[in-house]
Amino acid sequence: MTQPGLKLSIVIPAYNEAGKIKNTFSRLERFFSQKPYEMEYVFVDDGSSDDTLAVLRELQGSRRNIKIRVNEKNTGKGYSIRKGMLSAEGAYCLFMDADMSTSLGAFDEFEKSLGGFDIIMGSRWKEESNVKIPQPWCRKIMGHVFYAIVRAFLLKGITDTNCGFKCYRREAARDLFSKQRLRGWGFDVELLYIAQKRGYRIKEIPVVWGHGRDSRVNLFVVPALTLMELAAIKINDWKGRYEK
Repeated sequence: MTQPGLKLSIVIPAYNEAGKIKNTFSRLERFFSQKPYEMEYVFVDDGSSDDTLAVLRELQGSRRNIKIRVNEKNTGKGYSIRKGMLSAEGAYCLFMDADMSTSLGAFDEFEKSLGGFDIIMGSRWKEESNVKIPQPWCRKIMGHVFYAIVRAFLLKGITDTNCGFKCYRREAARDLFSKQRLRGWGFDVELLYIAQKRGYRIKEIPVVWGHGRDSRVNLFVVPALTLMELAAIKINDWKGRYEK
């Protein structure tokens, strides 16, 4: 359990989220205003082509606890979260998706374990998890294939690598994200792979989750790119790129 007054950073990557980012921030403020933390919000605009950046700057104008980081062009979720996490100053750094597909109530359970673990991560696939809006069948099939590969060749004992709701102790975040090399969808697996190699304490927490119906994931391109990134993790490890 953490102590009151600790600084907590929330890192959110945003790509063309002008229509929802204000609502996202309002929900965050309402939830965390009930918590005993000094809050910092770090938004990373990933080269949006809409008014996302303008909306973020409008929000920032009236608040001192909002940071904005900007990618000049669309570079990828992994790259954006890395930028945000390395600039976060909180004792604990939580990253989450802008669509808030994971219920914020999961953080109530995270709090109970923050002091004892380096990484606490949401899982959609634990027995106690509640998937309110399931993924389409094609995504489910791809997910089963993906996790079978991950468990066979990269990670042990983790049910859900890619749930977009993870909290890192600051020192662990700076160590791991400084070694991150992947910019795309494989970054979660890469970070957990390095974390297991380095002996970090990891805990999964069941969450309430709903699939975002406006997801922009290309069902043909992303699986191929992700498989390439999983192979790149092994290659990077063989070449010693994750060592101190």
